[in-house]
Amino acid sequence: CIIVACCGFDLARNVKDAKKAKEFLSRLRAFREGRIYACDGNRYFARPGPSLAAGVAIVARCAFDTISSDITSAIDELEMTPAKGIGWAPIQFNDDSTITSDIVPDIEDVGERCNEDFYQIHKAACDAGDSQYDDPATG
Repeated sequence: CIIVACCGFDLARNVKDAKKAKEFLSRLRAFREGRIYACDGNRYFARPGPSLAAGVAIVARCAFDTISSDITSAIDELEMTPAKGIGWAPIQFNDDSTITSDIVPDIEDVGERCNEDFYQIHKAACDAGDSQYDDPATG
């Protein structure tokens, strides 16, 4: 599975950004199997403290979502696990989103075209002492 949980972005923003990356994600097996999820990265993955335990529960929940209902039921019963649609959600792409291909690229290959741009933007923000910056592709 693939989990989109970008630091500083809530669930809605991560869903939006993942949908914008549909062209790249559609080449992956996780896309074809409906196993791409978005999470509230700001709350459950970027902050130190008890929320990180909830983030771990989200990862486990997504990893076993289509594999074992016994495991997902047990994870859902944990008090710390955020509900589907609150802290995490499977991303629903349009029905016409399937791209057929026999080649399943590595995740590094999918993002290869934009890695250098993000590095430069990140470095410029760090050099300027900025704690955040806007992604030029998604705003």
